[in-house]
Amino acid sequence: MRLGGWRQGTAVAGAIGIVAAVALATVVVIGALSGGDGDQRTIGIGLDDPGETDGTTDDTVSRRPRTTSTTTTPRRLPAPDVLGDVIARDPDTTVPGSVDPTRPVGAAPTSTGTPSPAPAPGPAAGPTPTTAPPAPTTTAPQPACRNSDDPACGPLAWDPAPDAYEVEVVEVSVPLRTSVGREVTFAVDYVERAGADAVGACASWTIDAPGVPNVSTCEAVNHSCARYGPHDPPAALDDRLRVSRTITFDQPGRFEVTVGGHTATHLADGCANPHLASWSRTYVVVVGDADS
Repeated sequence: MRLGGWRQGTAVAGAIGIVAAVALATVVVIGALSGGDGDQRTIGIGLDDPGETDGTTDDTVSRRPRTTSTTTTPRRLPAPDVLGDVIARDPDTTVPGSVDPTRPVGAAPTSTGTPSPAPAPGPAAGPTPTTAPPAPTTTAPQPACRNSDDPACGPLAWDPAPDAYEVEVVEVSVPLRTSVGREVTFAVDYVERAGADAVGACASWTIDAPGVPNVSTCEAVNHSCARYGPHDPPAALDDRLRVSRTITFDQPGRFEVTVGGHTATHLADGCANPHLASWSRTYVVVVGDADS
């Protein structure tokens, strides 16, 4: 009965000890949480093996300064299985567009590379100088002298000048033999290029027979030309003309009859003919006695 009472007393004492230990631990923890000056209370419970216990407890309390470690070792992720070359990057290299884990949140990113040069300062802004426009120069307008009727363009000039040509002469009636005192008619046709309305054609007759006068005739011309400066020449237009003369020889012999002249000197409007040309023909006539 006494033995049983001793055991009961021992159990009560053990329970009281456990309660006291728990209370002490609580006080230590509360003190650690409320401690200042950077100190931290650390409770260490030494156990050889968490899974095994020998029934004893080693409660130790130590004081050590609070230290905070923020070192982060970068992790290299395994490369995915992709086609092509795999580029290995240095863990310290910051990929453009990625987030730097060491930069505080909200801090401006650090620029890497050569900064762009600042733009050169432009000219200082100021009022734009005003320049008076140059005074207009007054120049008398030049006349348009091509194919003009303005006398200021000067005398008429055909531009370009037509090429020279040979007058076509057609013998119509040329007597080669006659007698003294008998009338004979010489008629010659020729072709000129000035056109039917041209005027100023001249014809001349030269006869070396005694007593037969030489004759020269020309058409009347109106010289009032209203063209000035360079003009385009009119197109050539052939026109056939005839000259004739009746002659009476009063002496027998062998004589030369020369007929010639030049084409029209002026156009119908009175301006100079650009197709002016000359021509001439000589014929021999035998004049016999009046009885032959």
